Amino acid sequence: MNDFGIQVRHLDRKLVGTLSIGLIGHVSTEKNLRIARAIARFRQRDEAVRFVLFARTPGNLESQLLNGQLQLAVGYFANRVPALQYVPLFVERQLAYCGREHPLFARAGNLSPDELAGCEWAWRSYLLPAVRWVPVPSLMTAVTDDMEATAVLVLSGRHLGYLPDHVAAPYLAAGLIAALNPGLLRYDADFYVATRSQACIDEVTQAFLEDLLTEESTLSALQSALGNLDVSEM
Repeated sequence: MNDFGIQVRHLDRKLVGTLSIGLIGHVSTEKNLRIARAIARFRQRDEAVRFVLFARTPGNLESQLLNGQLQLAVGYFANRVPALQYVPLFVERQLAYCGREHPLFARAGNLSPDELAGCEWAWRSYLLPAVRWVPVPSLMTAVTDDMEATAVLVLSGRHLGYLPDHVAAPYLAAGLIAALNPGLLRYDADFYVATRSQACIDEVTQAFLEDLLTEESTLSALQSALGNLDVSEM
């Protein structure tokens, strides 16, 4: 009824309705700004759209896309659902850490998997992308679906855990955690924007998807230009 009321009040607008977007709750400030800029770009259109944003786990995002509760979601998805389409956006690096009170803290930096035998881990409640080294299930004695919750467990000194660079940064700067082995105990999470199949996408969702991908392309081109800039000529 609310959507119908919006449409009646804005019959002269090209895009009218509600756009429900699902996000992973621990994305870096830089990545969130990309999404924010896409919203700003969309608001320049001839539209009367109400945005509804949710923070969910990857599995919940896909389920809610399938049942129509969400029109679009940004996250990393280890398993691809055939009924959904996925477009790559960016990559997030995650490393394994220990807290300052952990027995391995003083030797952190180049620890081997053998040296981690018997250590307890804080693990994700959802499927992760390919990880080079995974502890045996019996060592996964804490489970979370949130990066800040994982950080708390690592800070306790009782659990090891993987954290994104941007979540770990302030704790690293304060000397509260240390990376176990950045060359080995790491993985990259590929973030995608997911929607239902092209035939099921409405005009509002399609327009926002175009703006999001345009924002990503513009940023990629800028980063490429800056990377190729010869500062010796400046």
